[in-house]
Amino acid sequence: MIGIYTKLRILKSLLIFFLFSFSIFGIDEYFQFLDQSLPEKVEYEKSRKLCLFPFRNKVENEKFQYLSKGIPSVIISNLNGFKYVFDSEVLETVIIHAFGDQQKEPPAKRGKPVVNRKTINELNSGTKDALPEKDPRYIKLDVALISMEIPPLLESNLEIGRKNKCFYVITGEYITTEEDSLTINLEFTNRKNGNVEKISESTSLRRAYQEMNSIGFKVKKLLFSKEMAAIQIETGDEVEALVFIDGHYSGKTPLDKSDVAAGQHSITITKEGFETLNRVVNLKKESVSKYVFALKKIEKRGFISVKTNPEGASVYLGITYLGESPVTNVVVPLGQNRLRIEKEDHIDYYAGVEIEQGKPLEVNASLKKGKTEDYYKNRLKVFLDYTYFDFSQYSVYSVALFYASYQYWNFRINVQRDSIRGDPIQNGVVGSLTLFTTYQNYFTGSNANSISNLFVFNEYQKGIVASNEKRVTEFRGYRDASAAGALTMLVLAGVFYYLGVDNDAFEFAFFPPMPNNTSNGLTMPTIESYAKFNYRF
Repeated sequence: MIGIYTKLRILKSLLIFFLFSFSIFGIDEYFQFLDQSLPEKVEYEKSRKLCLFPFRNKVENEKFQYLSKGIPSVIISNLNGFKYVFDSEVLETVIIHAFGDQQKEPPAKRGKPVVNRKTINELNSGTKDALPEKDPRYIKLDVALISMEIPPLLESNLEIGRKNKCFYVITGEYITTEEDSLTINLEFTNRKNGNVEKISESTSLRRAYQEMNSIGFKVKKLLFSKEMAAIQIETGDEVEALVFIDGHYSGKTPLDKSDVAAGQHSITITKEGFETLNRVVNLKKESVSKYVFALKKIEKRGFISVKTNPEGASVYLGITYLGESPVTNVVVPLGQNRLRIEKEDHIDYYAGVEIEQGKPLEVNASLKKGKTEDYYKNRLKVFLDYTYFDFSQYSVYSVALFYASYQYWNFRINVQRDSIRGDPIQNGVVGSLTLFTTYQNYFTGSNANSISNLFVFNEYQKGIVASNEKRVTEFRGYRDASAAGALTMLVLAGVFYYLGVDNDAFEFAFFPPMPNNTSNGLTMPTIESYAKFNYRF
């Protein structure tokens, strides 16, 4: 007999053999390189950094030293909203080389389409067009103002650009004179190729901020190796709608923007209370493209459909007549309301409904034959479609208002009483104790005159106290009236709630007795009753 351990070793050996065999066959089947094919895939740079450094004061006049950092700050403000640059020779960061037979169709995969050098060539030749967010040639631009104690020289642009990880470097110098003239010499260095572009602009010190826009526009053209275009967007009578071009905020309508790259762009226009508008436009180079878009107002409305058995009943929502049933997709206001269905010789149907945006409401109601006056002892209504519970709720709200009024007048009473105890002037009333102290100091000094002055002062003090007490009494009356109002509203809330419990919260109804013939010939009355407690009212 074969031992148990021998059996286990044999079983283990067989298992290893099968696993090894399956692995060999699997690997051989998987690595069929001749049957595999993957195209070239290239990842391109995602962002570039533009750094502005302090400008050099050529005249070295301390009076105008503020311009050293002021000029770059103004240029940055001119670049506001300029979120990306364009470069047809965008740099490659990762290259996944192709292998296999490129004539075969690559396996279908979800996600972004494959981007390679062929894609860039098609975009540059104009045979293919894409939105900026899907075009690798559009590169995100990050702008930074680098602070330095000593403004850098042009010769150090490449070095300070490398140290601060800047793709573009802007330095420069300015010349000022006492005649209110300002000359700006800007130096734009592109670290990609080491080229330096110089821009010179003359203006006045007083209007430098307004007249430096042209420098900002020239810098934008250096950042964009592509033709520029202008776009005008209007939204009719609805002005000040927010406009986003390629996902970046560009201004409010009516919009007139002249520094947009030619080609395809996505436009998004939003305004509160209106539906968001999305469009794709194609801007032609060196031309103005004008668009007028009509914004559609969001209707804060819902829909209700009512079917009844039998049909032909009058349908009301609140006090609004919707028509005879069946009614389909009738536009009604949002919110809670009461549905009422009436038909001759049938008992009225009532239901609380809530209309919500984007959720059409469907109601199916079965009407019973009979007289509403007999079925419902009370119509459950007070003043059209308001219920007792509505007025109970409003009364509770009124209690809160009266209580706030009570606290306010109580506060005024305390302030008025404090003013009589010693504050010099409070709410226009002079404190009597302060008056007494002032008078005492007056008569103990060299100004002591006569007893008559003391009598006059005493009478004056009594008048102030009486006037103050009169105001306190007036405020106390307002406070008591507020307390009485709160108590009255509380009582009314209870009364309305009691009436509501009898009518709205607990509904009880019945059919009058009706004769019904049984099988043995005896006539028996038929009684139908109805009871319901409404938890929500």
